[in-house]
Amino acid sequence: MEARVTDIDANTTEVLGATGSAAWSPDSKTLAYALARPDRPPPGEWALALRQVGGPERIIRRWSSESVLLPWSWTCDGRAILGSYVSPLYTVAKLALWPVAPTPADHVGRILLADPHRMLWQGHLSPNCRWLSFEVQMVDDPSRVEINVASASGARQADWVRIAPDHPWADKARWAPDGQTLYFISNEGSSFFNLWGVRFDADRGKPMGAPFVITTFDSPGLVISPDLGSSEIGISARRAVLTMATVTGGIWMLENVDQ
Repeated sequence: MEARVTDIDANTTEVLGATGSAAWSPDSKTLAYALARPDRPPPGEWALALRQVGGPERIIRRWSSESVLLPWSWTCDGRAILGSYVSPLYTVAKLALWPVAPTPADHVGRILLADPHRMLWQGHLSPNCRWLSFEVQMVDDPSRVEINVASASGARQADWVRIAPDHPWADKARWAPDGQTLYFISNEGSSFFNLWGVRFDADRGKPMGAPFVITTFDSPGLVISPDLGSSEIGISARRAVLTMATVTGGIWMLENVDQ
């Protein structure tokens, strides 16, 4: 995958490089992104970079073939980046904070959430930075993906709050700008993925009521992309940005195939 920045007003796009994830700073002026060198000998090399809009790239986590931090969001003060930390590569992913300021070469960041039986992805801080939404993927059953919420200061697995527990696959949790709704992608009750939401009590850190469906994509002619590994969503006060796909097909008849 590539990280690209598009100026909607100027209709220009800049390619930043091969990456695994990216996250905008709270003021929308700086993009954090993981850089990859897949052409290097296995398991490859990874680094963490920052770039201000219109400015040069700055590496804040040096190239490594032993670990990677995939950025998902920033703290409210803009001083640290929240990401999935994997060390050694291809082992269990934890959620960690990485400071934007220069750090020693052996710095590993602050681990917020970790469990040896669970891969933790897509960590996003709530607008008040009190809560942390994230995706859980079981190590022994990768087909299971669920959304949880925990305290942004860290919590034991027993204190994680599961969102939409009846949904077989819930993914890409994103906060509304006011923090009162948590949106996500789910295929509950359908062969296709749709956008869902659940009201959230930002004081108690608990969902309020049952999840509700927002979109009704039910035809392969236009669907939310089922390739969730390379899909993302964005939520604003009035709009949602979804990665969509169109699936078409055809029937062919061959004649004289025996000649």
